[in-house]
Amino acid sequence: MMRTRRHALGQNFLHHKPTIEKIARLVAEELDEAPTKPRSLVEIGPGKLALTAELLPLAEARGLPVHLVERDRYLEGGINEGAPSASLHFMDAATDKFTDFLDDLRARSQAPIFVASNLPYSAASQILANLCHRSKDLAGVVVMVQKEMARRMAAPPGGGDRGSLSLLIQSYFKVEAAFDVGPGAFTPPPKVMSTVLKLTPLEKPLTEGLSDPLKFEHFCKMLFSQRRKMIRKLISPEKHQLFPKLGINGTERPETLKLETVLELFRGSSEEGN
Repeated sequence: MMRTRRHALGQNFLHHKPTIEKIARLVAEELDEAPTKPRSLVEIGPGKLALTAELLPLAEARGLPVHLVERDRYLEGGINEGAPSASLHFMDAATDKFTDFLDDLRARSQAPIFVASNLPYSAASQILANLCHRSKDLAGVVVMVQKEMARRMAAPPGGGDRGSLSLLIQSYFKVEAAFDVGPGAFTPPPKVMSTVLKLTPLEKPLTEGLSDPLKFEHFCKMLFSQRRKMIRKLISPEKHQLFPKLGINGTERPETLKLETVLELFRGSSEEGN
């Protein structure tokens, strides 16, 4: 029953002790090196507490309260019994309720938050988007995602992995791959490799100053929904006058453009004014 239920929720339990310890060491390093010291640690999806058990003592040693965000009440008894010192919050981290929670926690602690998670595969994109929208509330993030997603998050201009997710994440975070994790580290084992990432919030998000950053996200999705088209086919003709100023001629495809160029295209387009 547990296997079926958690599979439906898109979660794979991490059980490989050396991997768990390696993630915890990375979290400890990032906590200690954060330019602005966090005052709380949030774990998304504690599951069977494999990672939580390593995070609790390192958080306690640094005087950080631990908040566990879990959406499956089926796990409530085990979490309360195994992590009595942590605060348990039942919510879906892929929803606005989670961003509201981060807002409240940031206001109460008067200091940024550190986030760690083995992200559920099925909800990773939206959870990451929520973290982007609250990047100013964060001191740092360590997450594990599918390796394919990690490549897309970190992809530079010019490659096939470059997409709207690349632009979204890189608008708010510096993305660094720490190490890969094989399927055997999980129960049930996924069919793909995973990657642990370090996400360091940019001091100034690249979307700062936009009237509506969500419109920029929609603009990026529009570009990459037709990624084989040239930019001049995707941008309205009256805006082609922007191309020379941006050092492009309109024959480029979306994945070849630098993030800063896409931002300037957006700022100069009707999207920003609508």
